[in-house]
Amino acid sequence: MRKGARTSEGHDPGNAAILDAARSLPFHANPMNTRFVFPTALALAVSTSAATAQRALIREGDPAPGGAAGELVTSVNGVSANQIGGYVAVLSADIGGTTTSQIWGSFSGGAGALIRQETTIGNLLQGSFEGSAGMGDSTVVYSALCENLATMTTSIDTVFTDATPIAVEEEPIPGTSDFWSFASRPRSLRDGTPVYTAGFRTTPTGSTAGRAFVIGTTELFRTGDTLPNMPFALSSNGIDFDSRASADGTHTIVVCDIDTASAEDIAVAIDGSGLVVAGTLLRESEAIPAALNPVGAENWDNFDLVGITELGQYFITGDTDGDTASDEFIFRDGAFFVREGDTVDGQVITDSISHAFMNESGTLAYIWDVDTGAGSVEALFVE
Repeated sequence: MRKGARTSEGHDPGNAAILDAARSLPFHANPMNTRFVFPTALALAVSTSAATAQRALIREGDPAPGGAAGELVTSVNGVSANQIGGYVAVLSADIGGTTTSQIWGSFSGGAGALIRQETTIGNLLQGSFEGSAGMGDSTVVYSALCENLATMTTSIDTVFTDATPIAVEEEPIPGTSDFWSFASRPRSLRDGTPVYTAGFRTTPTGSTAGRAFVIGTTELFRTGDTLPNMPFALSSNGIDFDSRASADGTHTIVVCDIDTASAEDIAVAIDGSGLVVAGTLLRESEAIPAALNPVGAENWDNFDLVGITELGQYFITGDTDGDTASDEFIFRDGAFFVREGDTVDGQVITDSISHAFMNESGTLAYIWDVDTGAGSVEALFVE
């Protein structure tokens, strides 16, 4: 039984900042050589060379980037990092008495600077940015709520790469007869191509008809498609928002909802096919093969956070339907990696995973509650 919803990049700035900072940590050959680093704390902090060397870069109450005297940062939201040491954070700042979205950071890892701020691009007057952003080697991708000055339509959902609109609500989706309905939580390939879950409509202003997994403007699959190894088609909510691609887009990993006619089931797909391990599809209510599970007879219950590298290394977090003291897990490259109740670096894992991330070296970092004896606190673990 799932004990609590996971927290995404856009809704837990402290956890996301710490995890994305872990991208620069050195890789350890032993996959179980996992280190307890520190209890999590709110601020954008980046590791300089090891987990014990941290720099706090920007905080609430700091002067707003590009702002006048007295204009301050009011919140630090989701962050991202690229493969060459760069980082960005989505900020809210008080600019001229108005809460204004900004993207701030450095593409090479140096001192941070203002990269983007709400502005007008063509007919699109940008408003607030979504709390998460993606980062390539020299570009940022982000979602902004806009007003279309040509149609005077407000609250238009969009995805941008820098100043280029990629997906704009109500506009046609290239290669289809449909229209964008929404585009959410974009991440980025190394070259700046956005990766995101989008909604589509059959008319410009109609209801959302389904979802698609999109790289750039190309749909890889969508509601109604039946993927290889999947017993049913993708449902109307068929693509989870936390789905991912590797740095160059060679591999993808997606948490899917499949429509069984009587209910929606959750399953995992890699590279557009249902993930089969030990002869069994990773699907809600499917029995976990005994060869994988020393705990005993259990079924898969749900799948949450995912990640994948260019070499095809992957991880999945989720729950089984077993004992609630041990049901939460990280499943990695075809095997359970850590389970609730395990002791990792002297810390007893308990309750829920808040976030997890794998970099292109295959190094895994995750935030999970630990039992202090007097209660539980969130802690960051890095291989």
